[in-house]
Amino acid sequence: MSERVALVTGFGPFLDVSANPSERVVRRLEGRWVAGARVRGAVLPVAYHDGPAALDAAIAAHRPACVIALGAGRGDAIALETRAQNRARSEHPDAAGVVLSEYTLEADGPDERRCGLPLAEWAQSLAAEGTPVVASDDAGGYVCNATYLALLRHEELRSRSLFVHLPRRLDDAAIDAAERVVLALLTRLLGPAEKP
Repeated sequence: MSERVALVTGFGPFLDVSANPSERVVRRLEGRWVAGARVRGAVLPVAYHDGPAALDAAIAAHRPACVIALGAGRGDAIALETRAQNRARSEHPDAAGVVLSEYTLEADGPDERRCGLPLAEWAQSLAAEGTPVVASDDAGGYVCNATYLALLRHEELRSRSLFVHLPRRLDDAAIDAAERVVLALLTRLLGPAEKP
């Protein structure tokens, strides 16, 4: 019987983010057991084409029970993203030097894809435990949003996957808090623990 896998992805450096908190959380969680599943991590390139392609490759390789994609956000709270829009709208280049401003990511795709999880309820519950967590309906116009759109293209994972923006802080307290929230989310996604 093959091992049950929970896939957690993050991103490497980009623009003025020389160390990405999402990569740090992925490195911490790699190989851990959560609710009967082994966490496998993947660090994706911050690139409109290569990021989603690397995500698709990781999903194909691991056939995960659930996916949490992480990125570095702009706010002070951890943001659970409820949807991805079929638009890139940033003046900033990705790591490959590509700028996509007011660009449709999938020519024949829907205007948006929504996560099928009760994220507002989860955010409220997690915030009650002491870490600022919010539900957000705007994953941005950069590579995070493009990658989330690609993740939600996997219909079989849509009710078992989400994108989480982390604050850009790198201090131990911030990374510890992010790790705790991701572990709590994995537990919710995976359901009751099974023995490995």
